[in-house]
Amino acid sequence: MRELKLHTAQGGILMEGGVAAVAVPGLFFVGYGASASTLGATRAGRKAALAAAHYVQRLAASAT
Repeated sequence: MRELKLHTAQGGILMEGGVAAVAVPGLFFVGYGASASTLGATRAGRKAALAAAHYVQRLAASAT
């Protein structure tokens, strides 16, 4: 993941909504950071799926 240059100078990855990488639009994380637990990953999975669906809808809308 180093090649994606996601890490800040402090070493972390700047996230939006807890699941989306700010530096790479369309990249969503589940089971990373605060969502690393089983319960957290389940919640983050739902959140990431919704965020990904909205992202794809925005892409489709901008393509028309």
